[in-house]
Amino acid sequence: MKLNTQMKIKFDANSEPRILICRFRHLGDVIVSTPLIDSIRKAFPDAYIAYLTEEKFAAILKNNPNLDQVISTRLQRKPFESRRLAFARQIALISQLRGLRFDLIIDLFGSFRSALYAYLSGSAYRIGGNPKIRRFFYNYFQAEQRKNKNIIEHYTHSLSLMGIQTKARFPQVFVSAEEKEEAFHYLRSKGLDPEQPIIGLHPGATWPTKIWDYSNYAQLAQKLSRAGLQVFVTCRPGEEKISKNIAGGWIGPVIIGDILPVRRLAAVIQHFFIHVSNDCGVMHLSAAVDTPTFGIFGPGEPDIWFPYSIEKGHRAFWQEMDCRPCYSKVCPKGDGACLKSVDHRQVFDAIIAQVKQYKESDNTHLLGED
Repeated sequence: MKLNTQMKIKFDANSEPRILICRFRHLGDVIVSTPLIDSIRKAFPDAYIAYLTEEKFAAILKNNPNLDQVISTRLQRKPFESRRLAFARQIALISQLRGLRFDLIIDLFGSFRSALYAYLSGSAYRIGGNPKIRRFFYNYFQAEQRKNKNIIEHYTHSLSLMGIQTKARFPQVFVSAEEKEEAFHYLRSKGLDPEQPIIGLHPGATWPTKIWDYSNYAQLAQKLSRAGLQVFVTCRPGEEKISKNIAGGWIGPVIIGDILPVRRLAAVIQHFFIHVSNDCGVMHLSAAVDTPTFGIFGPGEPDIWFPYSIEKGHRAFWQEMDCRPCYSKVCPKGDGACLKSVDHRQVFDAIIAQVKQYKESDNTHLLGED
């Protein structure tokens, strides 16, 4: 099949195109794709916009006013599920996609399976990834990441094929008033006062090379508590051991949070004054609920993966080294020097400066208030 890289995808200004966005995983990647949804909605107010993702990430898209439908799927077999039933589920999904009659599919994931789904959906326009790998499945392709583009710009760049000019937008996760109130009472139950600054710490991450040593978080927590600030440690499934290690490294009133469903976690984070997080999905979740976020970077590249404004209180911390960014799950040098070189005192000083600035102003929005 000939790959079209020049002609624009044209929909009539008054048309109601049916558009599917596909990004199976992970949490952060799904979150940073939300500006793409917003841009499409603004360009085509009457479009039918759906999003296909893995079921464990579908909840984060709930309440998004720019989406008409979230389609969730499970890529792996369920416990005790036969191959036949697993295959039947995939066939049912393809049948569902065909029945929805999408005009356009934007595949942000780029796996063999997502490309196959796009092709079998029957959509006339299919925007995908690298044309050398999946040429047969797509008829338009998204150029590979450029050095001068952050991840949001990279995702929204596919809209240039539709003639849509995008403005700078930021990810959004929409927390309801009820969810926010429930989180308020949850923090109260933990002995915290959400009406006073709470500093959140998230010491976990999927990649070992992205985990800032727990001693840094422990020392940071101790300094913050001694400065009279409330400290709350957030945790995702599988990160319990990290939190326990940190708990043994300080003396002070620091609260270890429970493992919460992702939407409850988002609502809790929205009450924080600042959230300090490793380079992971929770970092993006924090920024997406408009909480000032401090990202700790090791092998990743802040210019790409931290597209957040310092004017809104967001900051990235990293140390330039000749070996980074390496994007490796195992440190090539074996010592994790890039993360070790990020000093907790630098992060502490930045938090204190922001707290001082808040106390000298009337900006109550920093405490999660409207």
